[in-house]
Amino acid sequence: MTVLVRVKDPKDVDYVKGEIIKTFDSFKTVVVSKDKLDAVKSNLKYSFALSLDNSQAIAESVAPFVALRRTPESLNKVFDTYASITPEDIQAMAKKYFVKEHRTIVTLSHKEKSTNAAQK
Repeated sequence: MTVLVRVKDPKDVDYVKGEIIKTFDSFKTVVVSKDKLDAVKSNLKYSFALSLDNSQAIAESVAPFVALRRTPESLNKVFDTYASITPEDIQAMAKKYFVKEHRTIVTLSHKEKSTNAAQK
């Protein structure tokens, strides 16, 4: 899993990082509600379908799946897999993979440009 975050104020980085880790850790102990999981599954399925609104979008979205097995059926298998996921599957996956030993955190930052002409 990948989480990308843009933090406007550098002093908030540690807080945001802690909140993300706390959220991931909560999946180990709190079972996701079936209703919430069903809503996520529905959103994945229908937002994907709605994104297929022109030839280029279809080609860009379907091509990676066709490349796997030379058939668009790969796409159906992905969504069938999503449909079969249970709240207990999420909890088991979290316990297995959301552990400190498997975590990689990268923080990128940049220096502010000086707006003071005298410093140039």
